[in-house]
Amino acid sequence: MEISFVHHDTYMDDVNSQQALHDLADFLFHEPGFLTDMADVVLYKYDWTEFQFWKIGYLKKEERNKRKVDLRKKFAALLTAVFDLAHQPPAGESKESYLHRLRGGVLEVLVTRFLQERYPCLGNNCHVYVDGEPLKVSERAANPKTVDVAGVDRLNDPGKGELYECKVSSRYIERHHLEFIKAARRRLDQKGLQSILVAIISFESEVYLTKTFKKLGFKNQKVISRKYLGKLSGYEDVKAVLTG
Repeated sequence: MEISFVHHDTYMDDVNSQQALHDLADFLFHEPGFLTDMADVVLYKYDWTEFQFWKIGYLKKEERNKRKVDLRKKFAALLTAVFDLAHQPPAGESKESYLHRLRGGVLEVLVTRFLQERYPCLGNNCHVYVDGEPLKVSERAANPKTVDVAGVDRLNDPGKGELYECKVSSRYIERHHLEFIKAARRRLDQKGLQSILVAIISFESEVYLTKTFKKLGFKNQKVISRKYLGKLSGYEDVKAVLTG
């Protein structure tokens, strides 16, 4: 059994290469207590001004523990560095559009940071091939679908792995994303790769995600929501959320 990742979608390459996103992801990996705060900021602060108002209030919160005060300042500074990137968008792109991509990049880079701790084989915005056949939305689909973040322990006869669709908000989830997860799960099971997990991961609350899934006809869909971001630290923890 062989898995391969082929990078295909370059839309997020420039964003995901920004050092500010990697610095933030590294901080959150080591300080997971800030994950839900980060999710709320990235989910709800749509522009630079809204973020600035949030930061003022956040840093004014009373805290007597000096270490926590220092960590809070560092966290705010790392988020500021990401939002400040929107002031210099690529040529031909608006600040609003670039910030939208940066917010999505925060999630993709964060997930990648967790997966790189346990998987030597990683892929981003890639087609996933199983024994030379690409994963698709359906068998009838003409083209493969990309996976935002992918990781496996080995390419030949993988023992475990994770494939994620990264959606900051539930409003960006469409039916074809859920159809792909269903089709990919079926294909992996046929190949005896039940240990490779496939899911959506989002900064959204589980309540809103569940409403979206029901609206799209997938009421029993499992997801890594805002509540479970900390579970990314371990494969078994993620598996428990998705199969429990």
